[in-house]
Amino acid sequence: MASSETPPPSLRQGVRIAPHDTPEPPAANVAPAPAPEPPAANVAPAPEPPAANVAPAPEPPAANWLRPEPPLTAPAPAPEPPAAKLLQKKRLELSSFLQEIVKGALVRCRFLEIKEMDAPTPFFFNLERSVAQRKQMSCLKLPGGRVTSSPEEMRDHAMDFYTNLFGGEQCSIEGREEILEGLPQLSPEEKAALDLDLTLEELTGAVNQMASGRAPGIDGLSGEFLKHFWGILGADLRGVFSECFRTGSLPVSCRRAVLSLLPKKGDLALLKNWRPVALLTVDYKLYSLAIEPLLCRLRSKLSGLSLPASCGPERPPTLSAYADDVSIFVSSQRDVQCLQDTLSLYERASSAR
Repeated sequence: MASSETPPPSLRQGVRIAPHDTPEPPAANVAPAPAPEPPAANVAPAPEPPAANVAPAPEPPAANWLRPEPPLTAPAPAPEPPAAKLLQKKRLELSSFLQEIVKGALVRCRFLEIKEMDAPTPFFFNLERSVAQRKQMSCLKLPGGRVTSSPEEMRDHAMDFYTNLFGGEQCSIEGREEILEGLPQLSPEEKAALDLDLTLEELTGAVNQMASGRAPGIDGLSGEFLKHFWGILGADLRGVFSECFRTGSLPVSCRRAVLSLLPKKGDLALLKNWRPVALLTVDYKLYSLAIEPLLCRLRSKLSGLSLPASCGPERPPTLSAYADDVSIFVSSQRDVQCLQDTLSLYERASSAR
């Protein structure tokens, strides 16, 4: 049985209902549905950039509020192997050796004193090298005119040259007496005063007069060494010098020297253009300084001595001083010839040049 319900007023007011459609109930208070999104394009999504390889920061340890943390201590070093200790020792020895080389270079190049040394730099080594290069002898000209660079031939030629230069000739007793004929004689009192032994005070004064920074002799000892150890060596050296006075002969060490050749002007292939400098031992230097006051007593005797003149009755030449400071007054040309003959004879007998 069909119902005959009356439609609501809203449907009667111009709303047309299609046949066979069931009227929908009134919509609830719901938000409208979103519009459908358009279909996405066929595009692959962009790959995400790889994350940086950064380690996360460690979290700080939680503070222990109940007990204090122990202080951090460095771990004990591992014991060094024996090879490492030996290497460190050798490095220290090498460093000390290099420092000594630097000191020697500074002293030899005469640039600074030891107390004013700076750190070792190539400047000091180059300075010493330039000094050594000026003293280097590359070749020599032999007596026949041939130039040689052979070390053996150069050594033999140098030995012959300086043996003839510094060697003395044997002279007769008569010739020696002829040279000494014009020398004045000392009185017995003066001779006794000069024959006294050197005192320790005289030797101490001579030690204090020795210059510092001089090249040593064949023994390698310097004036600084003698000054430093004079309290130990003084009495022994005084005994040695007293024995020299009694015997009239110096020890072998005092009679030997090292020759250092310095270049002069001219052809350096000729040995005559090299100036020899004798490096004497420190004990000989001390001996010569100690007897200097004794030689000063002879100055009055040596001043005005007369050399023998064999050229006639003319007045002989006269010396007004001695040693390196000599002034000679002559009155004629014959005196000059007489003086030359006398000095030549003295040179041959004493090897003095």
